[in-house]
Amino acid sequence: MKSLSISLFILLFTTSLIAQNQHKFVSLKEKKTGKRLELIAVNKDSISYDVFLRVTTDDYRRTSLRPILKTLPPNSETKLLTMVLLDGKAGIYNSTFIVNEVSYDFSLRKDKQDINFKIDESLKNKTITMFTKDHCVLCNDLKTILNNNGLKYQEYNISNDTLNLIRLANELKTNKIKETSHLPVFKINDSLYTKIESKSDLLEAVREKL
Repeated sequence: MKSLSISLFILLFTTSLIAQNQHKFVSLKEKKTGKRLELIAVNKDSISYDVFLRVTTDDYRRTSLRPILKTLPPNSETKLLTMVLLDGKAGIYNSTFIVNEVSYDFSLRKDKQDINFKIDESLKNKTITMFTKDHCVLCNDLKTILNNNGLKYQEYNISNDTLNLIRLANELKTNKIKETSHLPVFKINDSLYTKIESKSDLLEAVREKL
């Protein structure tokens, strides 16, 4: 059976005065006109990207207080937010900016016997949280392992839920992780695991964390 695997690139950074961007093709730039400040997402690649922006500030009045989720067309500039500097303020703001790069890789699924292993009964009281995405093969494999062993977990799917994106951004920021390459991201008690790029990585992580 053919399956669809989706790789996810998430870039997280905090901005004070000027955004510091690290993504190869997508950046967040400022456009200042008097007291007006526009935050613009620039995509210099030939493919589309989904971006998420959340800004916190006491120095500006904003056109939107809600987090912003936009799709950037190829080779484009998209205005995400307009802010107006308040009188007597220095113009400081903090931002969380997430770039979501989706690539499609059609491949044959192998038999699932290698993920059907037993976890020690004494580990079933651990608190497990996972962040997943639609059509994510490794996310489904992780859930299969947990379900087969009767482990309870809290799942946050970020595909169409801005609040879950915020939860993921906060989790990465709390753990001082600037970027993660793939989903799932999962947390066992206070330990966060983000570097799952293959099934072998997943199995190693599960055996290590659980």
